Amino acid sequence: MNRLASGVVRGAAVGVVGACAAAVLSQHFGHRAYRRTIGMPIAALQTLTPHLGGASALIAAVAMIRRRPTLAAGSAAVFVGASTLTTPLLIRRSPGTGVLGDGLTIATVNLLYTNVWTEAIADDLLARDIDVITFTEYTAAHQRVLLTHDLVSRYPHRVDRPGPRALGVAVWSRVRLEQCTPAATVNHSIDVRICAPDHTFRLLALHTPTPFDDLGGWSKDLDVIRAAGAACPEPMVMIGDFNATCWHPAIRSILADGYRDALVAAGRPFAASWPVGSVVPPFAQLDHALVGPGLMVTGESNVPTPGSDHRGLIVSVAPAR
Repeated sequence: MNRLASGVVRGAAVGVVGACAAAVLSQHFGHRAYRRTIGMPIAALQTLTPHLGGASALIAAVAMIRRRPTLAAGSAAVFVGASTLTTPLLIRRSPGTGVLGDGLTIATVNLLYTNVWTEAIADDLLARDIDVITFTEYTAAHQRVLLTHDLVSRYPHRVDRPGPRALGVAVWSRVRLEQCTPAATVNHSIDVRICAPDHTFRLLALHTPTPFDDLGGWSKDLDVIRAAGAACPEPMVMIGDFNATCWHPAIRSILADGYRDALVAAGRPFAASWPVGSVVPPFAQLDHALVGPGLMVTGESNVPTPGSDHRGLIVSVAPAR
């Protein structure tokens, strides 16, 4: 019985190390290398990169104590590979030496298309006094409730694109908005110019499909988003539910273009916004604010969203010196 249990534990350890190795190696091929037959499990494994890397380090230590040199060496090598991906995100880089004007607070809130707690969400947002709110999974039912709430008087500048299920998105703002041509994304997206009193910048509000429902659409949207960010001549904030983490090559490509993830910039690369209300605790940050050159992140926080399976994200940005 002891031998059987030992074999099961060793097999589980090898499986964890192998999964981490697949997650690390797959990141060198980029998200366009996904195929429907293997893409979904690879996307899931990449989400777990830091967790699998930590488990590999623990397995390496135990294997060394138990004198399993092959397992120890393999686990250590995989841990080093995972560390090469995570370590750069731990290094905080400043985009400038200070700010040039007053900043704005921007929130992204995933409403969850089946959520009936819309009024409670509106009450919470009203108390938080945010400058710009972006909504994802924004349905016509959500819109009807929000338009009858006191929140609507606080945000006179609005662009609404409700949709069925998870397609809809909206931007509500206290400062003037100028609509720009929306990106050609699968799900709805909104591209606006935020006209603050002392500066302007672009804001792209978005929600990609999940790779489990539409792997091709997810990959396409991430390409479209990156191209939109690279082509924008103005400072830009891309914000919303990306259905991807910093461990997915597509997000890392956007960061390589000069964008900064607000949570990473604030020293919180291991923050998590999903899932909420599940037996599994939140383990993945799917909601991002990617801030382009010319802007500085001056604050950030994950906040609860009543009835949703995502935590909201609030960031403060200001023009960088």
